[in-house]
Parts: sequence; structure tokens; C-alpha cells
Amino acid sequence: MNKVSGLFLVDWRRKLLALGIGFLIWSWVDGQISVDREVTLILTVSDSDVRDPSDFYLSVEVPEGWVLTDPPAGQSVRITLNGSNSEHNDFISRQCAASIVVDFNVDPIQDIVDYPVTPQDLVWVRPSDAAFLLNGVKGVQQLQNLTFQRVQTKVLSPNVRDVTVVGKPSDAHDAKISEMVFLPSQITLSGPKLAMQKLTSQIDDTYSASGSLEKSGLFASMTLSGNERGTITKTLRLAKEWSKRGIQMEPRSVLLELPVRLREVKNFQWLPEASDLIVLPADDEASNGPWTIEASTPTQWIAEMPDMESDLELNAQWIEAHVEFLLHMNTLNVNSLDRTALPVEANLYNFDDPTELSFFRKHLVIRPLDPDSATVTVTRNP
Repeated sequence: MNKVSGLFLVDWRRKLLALGIGFLIWSWVDGQISVDREVTLILTVSDSDVRDPSDFYLSVEVPEGWVLTDPPAGQSVRITLNGSNSEHNDFISRQCAASIVVDFNVDPIQDIVDYPVTPQDLVWVRPSDAAFLLNGVKGVQQLQNLTFQRVQTKVLSPNVRDVTVVGKPSDAHDAKISEMVFLPSQITLSGPKLAMQKLTSQIDDTYSASGSLEKSGLFASMTLSGNERGTITKTLRLAKEWSKRGIQMEPRSVLLELPVRLREVKNFQWLPEASDLIVLPADDEASNGPWTIEASTPTQWIAEMPDMESDLELNAQWIEAHVEFLLHMNTLNVNSLDRTALPVEANLYNFDDPTELSFFRKHLVIRPLDPDSATVTVTRNP
């Protein structure tokens, strides 16, 4: 044990110095070894001078009348550099950025151009340092094919088919979709030709579909919260589907005015015949009868669906087929007054589909215009 510890303790100052010198030499040699390392630049586009890009950005000046579609702006581009660790660290520590001015001549009928670019084609903010680090990379480094499309423009007057309304306004109120007002009344759409052709075709198909409820999908959906009344104002923006494809709208937003008014309820009024009354007879023994129905005059009734919009046409034929009037004399008992006024009840019937019956029981309201008159008086015979 003493011999082992002696190896470290004897002349320990020189040994520690030698260890420190060895570490410094190793660090220096490691810093001089050339290695490949990737640097990431974020792609940005411009239609004007791109000579002063921000750090870690690759700025592309796009030819007039064209738009870069692939890769899109904001995507990362990786470039391989070769040099020592110290050279890499120095390069990325400041002014690590580049730009390129794209220029090409193509046939007027050509709408798409693939433009190959290598890192050596870029104009670096530090050109000599970039050239040194790029030259050390073995082989040709293909950066990216930049794909450009011609810009197409369309002037459009928005209408109700461009807006998808989600939700409903306040109870008993209707949004008057057909009375929408757009401010401004005209917009300009511009973007890559293929995307514009798809959007234009979708809009044209929607506009030409007479009587259809289909929407063009031009704008992002408009949501109603459930408490709107009067004339409401909403801001409409281009749907994300189109902005992601590179289409832009000028102005960037449109103001929509939408009238919300108290619902005009569709209803049907009628006067039943006395013979329409169906009597559910009393149990004479249980009610201490018999009972006699006094003569009565029918009163006006109304049928309506106040809580929803419906295309149902309420008319005499529908009422005759599905509404009956009941007089529940079977509710009389020994404690009933000798002369009792019983209410007339409207009942839905004659539905083949139970779901349909459930729907009308939930939404259809049938009531007398004068509830006090919708009764029949019965008397107990002595």
C-alpha cells in the first residue's frame, strides 16, 4: 500500500504539471481536427433586397410574378460545414446567415419552375469563412430544389355562400343569413396558380349550384355564442386551408354585419268541430255517476314550433291526420264536484315512426288561443 501511494506522492508537483500540459495539448489538438457539422437556417422570402438577412436565416429574393411554394417560408434548411470545433463555433457565433437572388427565364406557358441550389450558390454574410468551411465537405452538397409557381390574382365579391355559420343566436331569434353585408364589398385573392385554380373552381362550383346549401370554404367559420341579438359584427379571415397553400387576401380581414331578429314563427290556427272531441268515459261506480256533458262551443286552437326553424307546412290536412282532442272524464272520482269543468287536451297520434312522434312531442306546441274557453262542463246526475 505504501509503495502504491508513493508512486503518486513522490515528486507530485512535476506529475501534476505534466498532467496539466497533457490536457492542454489534447484540447488544442482536438480543436484542430476537422469534422462535419450541420448548421440550420430558417427560410424566409422577399420580393426586394435580401443582402442583409438576420442571423440563422436564409433569405430568398423571389422573381416578380412568382411565389416560392416548396419548401415554404419558415421551414428549416440544413447545411453541412467542415472545420475544426473552434472554426465551427466562431462561424455560428455571429453573422451566420445567407441569401440568394433567384432569376430565371421560362416560356410564358410554364407555371412551375424547379430551381436547384447548392450552398456555394448562396451569398453568405461572411463569404470567405463560409467558403472555407464548405470546401472541406466531401462531394457535392445539394441544398434544395426551390419550387416556384406563377402568382394568380382574382378579384371577388363575397356573398353568403362563402360563410359557414356555426351555432345559433339567442332563443326565439334567427340569423338572417341572406341579409349579410360585407365590408369591403370586394376582396383580392392572390397566390400560387395551382392553389388559386383549386379555390376558384370550388368557389365557382358553389356559386353556380342553384338552390344548394354548400359553402365555398373561402372564409374561416363564424361561430355564434347563443346570446346574439340585433345586428352583430364579426371579423372574417381567409380559411387556414388556403393560407397554408400560400394564398393571401387583401385586405387581410373582412367585416361582416349579420342581422339577428326575433323569429317569425310559422303557425296554423283552426276551429275544431264539436264532433272532433273524443270522450274517455268516467267510471260511474268509482265516481258516483253517471255524468252528463253539457253543450259547449269549440274554441280556436293554434299549432306552432317556436324553438326551431322548420320547413314543415302546418295545414288542415296535417292537423286532421295527426291531432285529436281528448276529454278525460275518466279522471272524475267521488270527490269531484257535481258540476266540474274539464280541460280539453290536444294529443298527437297516427305516426308510423316513433322517432317522428318523439320529435313533434318535443318541438310542436298545440294550445288554445283562449285557455279558459278550452273546457267542457260535466254534471253528475242525481
